[in-house]
Amino acid sequence: MLYVNPAALNVLGISPAEWVGRPIKLEAFLAADQLAHVKAMSAQKILKGGLQGETLRFRRHDASQFWGQLSLIPIRHGRRIRSLLGVLRDVDDFYKAREELERQHTELEQTINQLEEASRVQEQFVANVTHELRTPLTTILVTSEVLERYMSETATPIQRRQMDLIRKNARILLDLINDLLDLAKLKHGKIMPREKIFSLEKFVGDLKDVMEPLFAQKSLDFSVVIEDNVPANLSTDPDMLRKVIINLLSNAYKFTEEGSVLLEVLADDSELRLRVTDTGTGIQKKDLARIFDEFRQVDSSDTRRQEGTGLGLSIVDRFVTLLGGRVDVSSTPISPRYT
Repeated sequence: MLYVNPAALNVLGISPAEWVGRPIKLEAFLAADQLAHVKAMSAQKILKGGLQGETLRFRRHDASQFWGQLSLIPIRHGRRIRSLLGVLRDVDDFYKAREELERQHTELEQTINQLEEASRVQEQFVANVTHELRTPLTTILVTSEVLERYMSETATPIQRRQMDLIRKNARILLDLINDLLDLAKLKHGKIMPREKIFSLEKFVGDLKDVMEPLFAQKSLDFSVVIEDNVPANLSTDPDMLRKVIINLLSNAYKFTEEGSVLLEVLADDSELRLRVTDTGTGIQKKDLARIFDEFRQVDSSDTRRQEGTGLGLSIVDRFVTLLGGRVDVSSTPISPRYT
């Protein structure tokens, strides 16, 4: 060793005076496994080409270890290599930080995998349970309707009310189960659009016939307006589009106590727009961004007036995305006038 600068005392804990004039002993400052790694390198190759930033684990005089980056540069005199200039940098903090980040990354990946597996099992469980529930619930609904027709002339007012409650609540549960099944299928990519060409006017007219009796129950004025420049035919998935509009209209019905609900079919350049407007109490601006979240209702308290799980608008958002469109919402909240 011809020369050692004073930094060696800080980095390796060895005074330069102890090194100068003595042979280099690798085992004095390299960990055992790292020593084997260096000895496996070709000495001739190192002497000829040097080392460029070789990262090794070094050992200090007190036996503590650290990560260092070693470069060896051949110094020539004419054509002969007379010496090697070695530069050792302490990069222990960097490598320890990297090792910690790698450990945290591994743990995070494991956590994500566990959460994804738990979510998959949960979704599969919900799909299986809801599928099993639909058959007996459909039987209850059909049986209650048959009994209601059979007892239409002989039933007392109390019996009619009880049969109506059975049918109404069975219908609510069946709608919920269908929503859960649709959501499970959407998450697993089992629902894809099936495009076909159909008459837009007939499509909207059929929807109006289906929804008018519902709005009549609250004496709400329900109207449909189709602009003159709307094309006669539409090419998309009619079943998926029907579910989107029915969900939007059902949501408008649920949160509108008086006034009206309007369905408009508009055309802008190459885009078709469907707009549902109601005279409900509206939604606060801070709540608009989350109304399309799953199981989300703006009023999630136990005392809310409207039943439901908050799946309808989430399903609308997913269906509209599959159809290549987008869904937006705007609202001006007003004070409710419940009596």
